[in-house]
Amino acid sequence: MRRGAGAYICGEESAMIESIEGKRGMPRLRPPFVAQVGLFGRPTLEHNMETLYWIRDILDKGSKWFADKGVNGRKGLRSFFCQGGKNPGVHLAPAGTTVKHSLMTMLEACWMVMNFMVTFQVEHPGEFCQHP
Repeated sequence: MRRGAGAYICGEESAMIESIEGKRGMPRLRPPFVAQVGLFGRPTLEHNMETLYWIRDILDKGSKWFADKGVNGRKGLRSFFCQGGKNPGVHLAPAGTTVKHSLMTMLEACWMVMNFMVTFQVEHPGEFCQHP
């Protein structure tokens, strides 16, 4: 387990490996992929902390338990963080949840007045702007 350099781009797997190797944290051209030529030229398996977090529960409760938590054809749970007075912290949502639903969940979970900032990985950015 290794802490990254802190730059946003170093969250990309090949940029993280470049950073660990003491180089500038910029993504590598592919192929080859890090599973073939990764850290110090060796095959490398890269996971984020969210992936590692779920291993114990999946082993205890089974992969079907985890897979059944998703919606809209996706499997598992995703975590998101909110900061604010009422209930700050890490919260869970089913994978495949829409950005709109995630925002509503977050606003219910956290007391946020006037301004809030959210970072999402959005598969279809246009969905964020749609109104019912």
